Amino acid sequence: MAYRDIIYENRYLDGVARITLNRPEKLNAFSARLLDEFFTALAEAEDDDELKVVIIRGAGRCFASGYDLNPPPLEASEESSAEPDGRGLSWSFFRKGSRRRTGTAEDLRYLYFRATKWLSLWDYRKITIAQVHNYCLSGANELAGTCDLIIASEDAVFGHPAARSQGNLPNSFGALWAINMGLRQAKWLALTGKTMTAAEALRVGYVNKVVPREKLEEETNEAARSVALMEMDFLTLHKRAINRFFEVAGLKTCINTGVEFDALVHASEASQRLGAEFNKIKQEQGLKAALTWRDARYADGRTAGRGVQAQEKRK
Repeated sequence: MAYRDIIYENRYLDGVARITLNRPEKLNAFSARLLDEFFTALAEAEDDDELKVVIIRGAGRCFASGYDLNPPPLEASEESSAEPDGRGLSWSFFRKGSRRRTGTAEDLRYLYFRATKWLSLWDYRKITIAQVHNYCLSGANELAGTCDLIIASEDAVFGHPAARSQGNLPNSFGALWAINMGLRQAKWLALTGKTMTAAEALRVGYVNKVVPREKLEEETNEAARSVALMEMDFLTLHKRAINRFFEVAGLKTCINTGVEFDALVHASEASQRLGAEFNKIKQEQGLKAALTWRDARYADGRTAGRGVQAQEKRK
């Protein structure tokens, strides 16, 4: 398959493939086409018996900023190029005209699809390593958080600022964030919409290793080589044995419950009111202005500079 929004290297290293999210001009925001291509590349790697490890990274300034809040229109040819799931659905399917979410039932249909797709990465036969630099925000944590290992640069930033007005994040806030970083930190990020640094992410166990930015690729490659030394049978069974512990504890049930809570958030009066204002500002002034409005009361995010200046004036 010819990819446009990702770069797939099936022989990046011996036994190692690499997928690069390749929308640097949009901070690798997840468009429908990018996600369809990403999961198609994963399927291609899974079917390749010579591969044991898949590295996932972002091109340009950051790993990924989350789902695209200002998505481009889909081209008519894109639906046929998407890799559908067992029900014939793809990310592009939900971006096609009348199929876009209208009402709670359609919202749930999409959210269950989304959770199922990210859980396919949890169940993935090969070992996945997220190579994270700079921003890993909102939906990007559904990708990185479902990977087996995360190697981060010192400038990495993790969080879900969209919790402030755009909804829950089932795979991260529900089960996986609580598992990956513990109850207290997961609640802190969910209830404040704040972010955590790479050092904080290492302290709470969200990432495996933090390295200087200039050594990120080298250290990630070394981790991939170390994993690839083991036989695939052992890797798969080790991964499934550890995952099974959390599945028995209810991980998948919690993620599905998170989907339902996300739909409830979307249907709430607050979400409808804030969403309408956010969309109005986005249409009239652009996405940056809408994000600035969203974060203004918190004095961080796109308004961080203004918040610091305001605090200094009050002193």
